[in-house]
Amino acid sequence: MSWNYRVVHREVDGEHVYAIHEVYYNPAGVPTMVTENPIYPMGETWDEFQKDLNSYNMAMLDPILEYDDITSTPAAAGKVV
Repeated sequence: MSWNYRVVHREVDGEHVYAIHEVYYNPAGVPTMVTENPIYPMGETWDEFQKDLNSYNMAMLDPILEYDDITSTPAAAGKVV
């Protein structure tokens, strides 16, 4: 199973929220799981932190995903991380 960081949109308490999440894909490349909560860049060294932060920046280049579209698919039922 592959994964990457993606910008995910969802509505929380009536407010629109955009955040970085880990998104997991099935073999066909369809998003089937997403972390429930946003994640943040980190690393055990400064270089690892910078590399992780760069991966977040790369997520900005991909289309925004809708949280409900991922969590409501049959393949994702009950599988939100």
